[in-house]
Amino acid sequence: MSTVSVELKLNNKTLIEIEDLPDKVLYKMARKTLDYSYTIIPLSRGKKTSGQLRRDTMVYGVRGSKGDYYIGSPTRYANYVWHLPEKGTNWTTDGTTSKWFNVALKRYEKVIVDSSIEQAKKDAGL
Repeated sequence: MSTVSVELKLNNKTLIEIEDLPDKVLYKMARKTLDYSYTIIPLSRGKKTSGQLRRDTMVYGVRGSKGDYYIGSPTRYANYVWHLPEKGTNWTTDGTTSKWFNVALKRYEKVIVDSSIEQAKKDAGL
């Protein structure tokens, strides 16, 4: 059996793009999880507040940097709703849940991961 050795020399721009790739993938995964969560985030019954939790959560967006990203909702109400039990809670909209980010990531995990990797590679020109 023969062995082939290859020396790969990359320019600085390519090295930076490859180095930043994991960070870009993580950001994209967080963003896509947030996007897929939109219809799962509960709606309230009030005319003035209906959809407020969804809107606030989407506006809050993805926070963090350098591979340490998080998504959340900026209101105390979001924390309250998050901790409501699935069983026994009368959700106002079918398909909504207090664990909206968990549900979205579990339900769409393959799509979120695969498309995030592909988009990050494409953005890096790979």
